[in-house]
Amino acid sequence: MSFSTSSLFRLRTGAVALAVVFGGCNLTSPRFYGGIDMGGGAGWNATPGGSNVAVVTPAGGNVAGGAAAGGGAVAGVVTAPPSAPPAVQLDAVSRTLAAQGYAPVGGPQRGAAAAGGLSSHPFMPAQPGTCYVAVAVGAPSVTTLAMTVSAPSGQYIGNYARGDAHPWVQFCAYEYGLYFPRVFVGQGNGEVLYQLYQGQPGSSAMLAGVWSGGAQQRTAPRTVDAATQGRIAALTQQLRAQGYQQVLAPRASMLRRGEVVSLPTTLRQGLCYTFAVFGGQGARDADLYFLDSAGSVVQRDDGAQVDAVVRDVCVTAAGQYTVRPSMAEGDGAVWIAAYARAAQAGAAQVSQTSVAMAQGSGGGNDVDDTWSSQQNNLLSVGYQAEGSPLNRTLTEGQSADENVQLNAGMCYAIMAIGESRVRDLDLDLFDSNGRPVDRDFAQDPKAVVRLCAPAQGQYRVNVRMASGGGAYRLGLFRWSSGTSGAGLSGIAFVRNAEVTRVLQSDGYQGDADFEIVRAQIREGANTQRTVTVRANQCYAFVGVGGNGVSDLDLVVQKDGQTVAEDRTFTAFPTARFCARNAGQHRVTISSRRGSGDFVFRVFRREQN
Repeated sequence: MSFSTSSLFRLRTGAVALAVVFGGCNLTSPRFYGGIDMGGGAGWNATPGGSNVAVVTPAGGNVAGGAAAGGGAVAGVVTAPPSAPPAVQLDAVSRTLAAQGYAPVGGPQRGAAAAGGLSSHPFMPAQPGTCYVAVAVGAPSVTTLAMTVSAPSGQYIGNYARGDAHPWVQFCAYEYGLYFPRVFVGQGNGEVLYQLYQGQPGSSAMLAGVWSGGAQQRTAPRTVDAATQGRIAALTQQLRAQGYQQVLAPRASMLRRGEVVSLPTTLRQGLCYTFAVFGGQGARDADLYFLDSAGSVVQRDDGAQVDAVVRDVCVTAAGQYTVRPSMAEGDGAVWIAAYARAAQAGAAQVSQTSVAMAQGSGGGNDVDDTWSSQQNNLLSVGYQAEGSPLNRTLTEGQSADENVQLNAGMCYAIMAIGESRVRDLDLDLFDSNGRPVDRDFAQDPKAVVRLCAPAQGQYRVNVRMASGGGAYRLGLFRWSSGTSGAGLSGIAFVRNAEVTRVLQSDGYQGDADFEIVRAQIREGANTQRTVTVRANQCYAFVGVGGNGVSDLDLVVQKDGQTVAEDRTFTAFPTARFCARNAGQHRVTISSRRGSGDFVFRVFRREQN
């Protein structure tokens, strides 16, 4: 069974009239620390050097140790070949990050892993705003590793899936509770080492070059050319008149036509930001996209100009976002800069403030980049890719039908993702009689639908470009485990198994204090349940919809205040939080789309 243009899919194109308008500049993210002092800290345990590592000088040569500044290669980078033992690679990482002010949190975690393995490494941040780098390195027999990082609320705030065995993710912590870096083994088996590093609030790390000899594939210029500098100065002056201050000095990435660079950044509550990308020598049309933590484009500037500006991004709650410059036309340098001002008139001026933006290198296609991360999310919970995905293009308002042959009694997921220009991509799945099976209508550029096929035959997938336009990718994945057990069967069992695997990897177990609730729900209706939680315990409340249910919301409240929620257009929402005090909470489950059976479960883990 595969996705092939000749046999499994037949393409029809039609038109739909559906658009999404992004208004205002209020960005939200889950609960953040506020003024809570979590205590703790990190210690630096130096590891001895090895003969397989080297420090790269600005000229590209090797020295015995120490850090240097400037040049095309990354100053102070300690290199190690991917074929070196994991301990040698991790030593190079440690020494490189030490030169950037990062220190290990405890010692490395060592384990033997096999393909399909998923491990989690939870930790409690030292203090609000502290920045971290999570790193995993595999033995030469481990050919592919991927990493995701989830905040205490369960939101993904970082990922790395580039087909190698040394993933690393930089992020800054603002929520109260446990963070969960997870490592997934895509291919191979053998030793894997994991290490967490801690830096200062607002700090930025750089590891590109550790495994590539200390230099980027293409060296970006260090000095802005005169023409570009003039445009930067003009925008800076204009923004200063509006109360903005520069919080990220222009820095360059080298991009070819169609390439992007993704730059994760943590933004502060109470500030408004403006981001700008300036096309340097060789660039003819640079674009800029600003994405939220879910990967949805919040603002963009993809006009046919050499520069692009995203203005007045006002942050109501600190969180992780992504700035994504791209090269629409040309081949050369693009310079990214950032500015900030107080959100409220009369508020304190922005002073001594900088934006921490993870260093990135060009060369990627954003379809490939997004596809890799989303594909690994499915593979890590028990799916297997079926054949090769399809690559298509649609303009705004268009739709396309694809037919896929499925086997009776087997369960599947079908996923579509769009490039940066795609703002809203939706999927509908129908059986051979044209009856709807599942739908993903979230207002974002990715969609997944699931089903357990009751009969062998062709099923129809409708792809709708609701907003934006451009390239997208569509792929088929088969569930590789059982489809019944514990009183569940079919799609409800699969959905429950997906969320359970992630929770168990994070150290959660089904809470014996609560029975599993099985009930029915109608579209537009809700059901409530009162639960009593223990103090200093971390909980995950899960609702799992069965056949006919495409979207459930789950909200947890204490004394009328929301403490956790999941409204992310999924049929199996998970709301996580760590309870500092015992007491009763009200859980509300509502159906936004579909009617049918659902299951409510409670998971718990010790807060440590």
